[in-house]
Amino acid sequence: MTIARSIILYFAFCLAIFSRAEVRDARIHGRALQYSGYHIELFAYKDYITQEKEVIGMLDVDDNGLFDTKVQLPAGDVTYAFMDLGKYRAYIYLEPGEEYRIVLPPFKRKPDSERFNPYYRQELIEVGIDQERTKLNSAIYRFEGWWQKIYGENIVKIVRKSDKKLADRLIAQCDSVAKSTRCAVDFFKDYVYYRKAQIYTSPRMGDVRRTLNKYYSGHRIAYNVAPYWQTLQMMCPNFISSMTIYTSEKELVHKFLKEDAISFQSLSNVLKRDSAYMMQGLRESLLLMGVYDGYYSQELSEVVVDSMLMSAIKGETTAGTKRVAMNILEKKNHLRKDTPAPDFTLLDMKGREVSLKDFSGKWVYLGFFHSESYASVKDMATLDAMVAKYKKDFFIVGVLTDENSDRVTKRFAEKKQQWLPLSSVIQQSILLDYRIAALPSYVLIDPEGRISVAEAPGPTERIEQVIATEMQRYKSNYYRKNKQKEKSIYEIAK
Repeated sequence: MTIARSIILYFAFCLAIFSRAEVRDARIHGRALQYSGYHIELFAYKDYITQEKEVIGMLDVDDNGLFDTKVQLPAGDVTYAFMDLGKYRAYIYLEPGEEYRIVLPPFKRKPDSERFNPYYRQELIEVGIDQERTKLNSAIYRFEGWWQKIYGENIVKIVRKSDKKLADRLIAQCDSVAKSTRCAVDFFKDYVYYRKAQIYTSPRMGDVRRTLNKYYSGHRIAYNVAPYWQTLQMMCPNFISSMTIYTSEKELVHKFLKEDAISFQSLSNVLKRDSAYMMQGLRESLLLMGVYDGYYSQELSEVVVDSMLMSAIKGETTAGTKRVAMNILEKKNHLRKDTPAPDFTLLDMKGREVSLKDFSGKWVYLGFFHSESYASVKDMATLDAMVAKYKKDFFIVGVLTDENSDRVTKRFAEKKQQWLPLSSVIQQSILLDYRIAALPSYVLIDPEGRISVAEAPGPTERIEQVIATEMQRYKSNYYRKNKQKEKSIYEIAK
């Protein structure tokens, strides 16, 4: 069985387990007239290593500006959630079983000069909350605002001059500010705790063990608290490729790193010999960070990374470790050639639902456009000629990402194009699923619904050569697998 096949099977197995985890609802409601008719997706990070986003809910704002939704959250965990609102990214911390009456910021579109800029970063703001029983959000807003200011003002003295006394005074002030919020939520206590750890380690960057022993050994692992990961990353960058710096077990580390089939558990056991890494969750957190950093810095081979992650999923690791290992594997393999293309359900210009599975057995050239983008308009004008050339068994589907779906529907309903335009309004996360960073962008999908080319050329580039090559490759693979008498590509696709 290949590693790719093993990965798929373990994804299915682990997802089945996690799907049975206990969840509780959080209610979000309010009124925002400026957003009438909008469908606002609510996102969360899958974890703080990959920082991959996932949709956890939708605010459907009616014509009167009212919205009321329930979001399922893991019981016992606080979730950092956020919404992309034009110029702003608004965030909120959600507790399972709690209710939030929120106030959305005035809607401001992205500047025209930035609308199609893939590197544009929205302004981060807090969601306004009219009522919150536990006062968690107000406590974090207050503490974090103070912390960012005081840490920023003193970072040069703390780091460059290694001023430990100043760091200790700031840590004492953290406790005082946190106490003044009168917030008793454990998540907030952990948040403050690891912000203090960040201050403590800043003048002690060369003494990782001291910080680990003082703040991490014996304390619960806070997978869903951002400062927990930020402090670890600051202390131990590229943990696996630099493990000899962080542990005294240098010879054993060298031995294991020379092997292709490295076991996650074997490296964890090596770390366990060191008193600073006695806690299982801490060791596994550092190893996961190291695998991720090592893969994207190309310091660890793909063979080593796959071996480590698969053993983390199959081994006697914590549930949090298994989940993050799965997320890293999923991100690493997402949109890779011959993997399943992300499914979608979008609306055509007549309001009918269209899904990827509707094109089963056909090639799909999937484009992403914005009707006000000059490059998109230019490309869309050439698509009809492609349709005429390839005729049957090849579909060209264009996803319109315009903010105003009514205007798009009217514009394209009045035209008679041969390709199929769809609106992303009911599944805006399709841009996330297909990693769209710029418009226009294209993906070629084979008749079995698998990625053929993730970053395909546009219709005015060398797309015809790519299509011909991919069709021939698909045809050859089909014959090799099925050992059948040769048929035409169109018969195979049916």
